[in-house]
Amino acid sequence: MKDNNGYEYGAYALYKLGLTTQLPNQREIVSNHSYECRRKDKKLDVWVKPPKTKINQNNIEYLMILDAIDIVDKFPVDVEKPYRYFAEYINKKELKYSTLLAFADKYYNLGTIKKLASVAGESGVDNEAA
Repeated sequence: MKDNNGYEYGAYALYKLGLTTQLPNQREIVSNHSYECRRKDKKLDVWVKPPKTKINQNNIEYLMILDAIDIVDKFPVDVEKPYRYFAEYINKKELKYSTLLAFADKYYNLGTIKKLASVAGESGVDNEAA
């Protein structure tokens, strides 16, 4: 999306990340232009939901991957080890687990934090020291 003010969410985000080959019939985006609740933009034919916090260029990758980790169990995925897949993505993007944990602690529930711990366990690398 333009200006780092939003990103794909839901099944379509998992598709774009390569976790599934199923292309969903509905797209959903998280956007700074959405307030209060999830709504359907009939003109664009997408669902729009507000972000957990205002999206900017410094946090967009962190929020996007945390949302994907949060919802991965709600959709069928084709990847045998999705947590390892996330760990590889995080390492490739050079995201810091300390920052991911800080965002998860502030904006997500305990289930997401536990999933993030599983992802970190799959990484096999302490990327904070790297």
